[in-house]
Amino acid sequence: MIYCPKIIRPTLGPDATALGQIFWYTLEGRDTQGNTTGGWDLHEIRSVQDFYVKYGLSAVQGVSEVASIGGFVQEYQVDVDPDLLKTYDVSIDQVVRAVKNANRDVGAKTMEINKIEYLIRGLGNLTSVTDLEYAVVKMKGDVPLRIKDIAQVAIGPEIRRGILDKEGAEVVGGVVVSRFGANPDGGHRSNQKKNQRTRARNAQKNP
Repeated sequence: MIYCPKIIRPTLGPDATALGQIFWYTLEGRDTQGNTTGGWDLHEIRSVQDFYVKYGLSAVQGVSEVASIGGFVQEYQVDVDPDLLKTYDVSIDQVVRAVKNANRDVGAKTMEINKIEYLIRGLGNLTSVTDLEYAVVKMKGDVPLRIKDIAQVAIGPEIRRGILDKEGAEVVGGVVVSRFGANPDGGHRSNQKKNQRTRARNAQKNP
């Protein structure tokens, strides 16, 4: 542990300021001629932004943050039936705990086979609605009570607090924020170069 002299008062300074927005952009579907085309849902474009474009631009030197704007963020939605909760004597906390446990990574130490040690772990990776529906809430005797027995599970949009509009149409985009003290012009040029490379690798969708 390193101790600072008493005369020093360290503080945590901002990584960026409100004036650090150096690059705004939108994601749009294009055909082979470069014209804007449909076929992409707002939640699909938002997923491309959150899992591909955002991370690519965040790796550019001098970038503090890439904030996503617009579209719909996908989430698993569990619509619980209050009457069934009362019938099976289940609380909301038990349902919440079951959902968390269904998507949690756990470690199980090691196992030795033929003088070779294997690491064991459980990966809680939900890939479909069915995976969540079969999560066990509690055991009643030898019979498991699953989430699908007391609720309906679906994929839907997260509650939004705003949209991004471009020429009267709703779009998905983002804003790049420069680090405090970084060169905004250099960061802007780097983002444009990174954007060109990212554009060539973006996901494609057949009509």
